[in-house]
Amino acid sequence: MAEIGYGQCRQQVTTMVSRILDKYKRPNPFPNNIPGKDWWYAFLRRHPEITLRTPPPALEACRAKACTPKAISSWYIDYEQFLLRNNLIDPPQKIWNCDESGFSLCPKSGKVLAASGTKIVYYTTSSKGQITVLACVNAVGGSIPPIYIFPGVRFSYNPMEGCVDGSYFGKSENDWITQELFNGWLEKHFVCHIPPERPVCLLLDGHGSHIDLDNSKFCKENGILLYCLPPPIHLILHSHLA
Repeated sequence: MAEIGYGQCRQQVTTMVSRILDKYKRPNPFPNNIPGKDWWYAFLRRHPEITLRTPPPALEACRAKACTPKAISSWYIDYEQFLLRNNLIDPPQKIWNCDESGFSLCPKSGKVLAASGTKIVYYTTSSKGQITVLACVNAVGGSIPPIYIFPGVRFSYNPMEGCVDGSYFGKSENDWITQELFNGWLEKHFVCHIPPERPVCLLLDGHGSHIDLDNSKFCKENGILLYCLPPPIHLILHSHLA
């Protein structure tokens, strides 16, 4: 996981173990199927090739220092080695990059036209908040239809009216992408719209919704290799800047 930019902390590892135990109904001595400290340290002893490393400081504290030419060059060297090991340097059509951006449906109002002398001017806005759009492009500029994520559960209108043909629809309480939505996009949309040649590389940021036990298994079975753009480098290299 760390090799592709997804270093896991103790809580993430034990949560994943708990999900495996829940899914396969394996007998175990752990309260609520959650391993404790003793299991954790025994796990580290059984796997001496794994070490605990201190991650960089919080993003806001290290952003300016981390986005240096040296840091970016180092990331590219590691990324190139990853592509070479997996025979993904050529053709570039097999390298994909996905990222989500939020778009306000109720932008801050500016000045509006009104008759001279009018004391009160009314301005009608939408109360729908914002939507999130996850787009995905490849290294030669090809793309697949995006996923639109709308806030809410029920709609009195057709939220997909006017959207790009073939787009994927998602909804969440706060319009943010969730693990369930990302997994659905990956399994029902991304894999159906890309060419059949495998493997492919999918670049993404390190958001917690982007990787879990289920999509790791799905990606392995379908020749999709995930690779992380770490913070804060993803802020200047990610596709949303295009």
